[in-house]
Amino acid sequence: MAAQKTVLVVDDDPNVLSALTALLDALSPFAVLSAAGFDEALKILASQAVDVLLVDAVLPLPHSGEQLAEHAQARNAGLAVVLMSGDWRSDLASQPPGTVFLPKPFGLEQVLEAMEHALQRTV
Repeated sequence: MAAQKTVLVVDDDPNVLSALTALLDALSPFAVLSAAGFDEALKILASQAVDVLLVDAVLPLPHSGEQLAEHAQARNAGLAVVLMSGDWRSDLASQPPGTVFLPKPFGLEQVLEAMEHALQRTV
């Protein structure tokens, strides 16, 4: 039996963060961690094993979800990343290996597919 994978959900909107965390915790095969922003996410990434980073591309300045993903992948090359955003930009669509773009709004099936796709891209 394969070990359970862990996802870290990062979003600065408390409503999105709590809803997405609760949904994934109840209905996905992943162990779910959550962080309300860049600094909190860094602390979790430094202290816990995380397989997938599910992060809002737009976080409060001075940091972005893209910066968090870059920093996290530099420390853990095998980390899968899903960048979520309601702000479609072509540069978000072309990401490094292990990174998938997920446009908002999305449903549970789309987020699970994006996470699985990101995990496959890290191999």
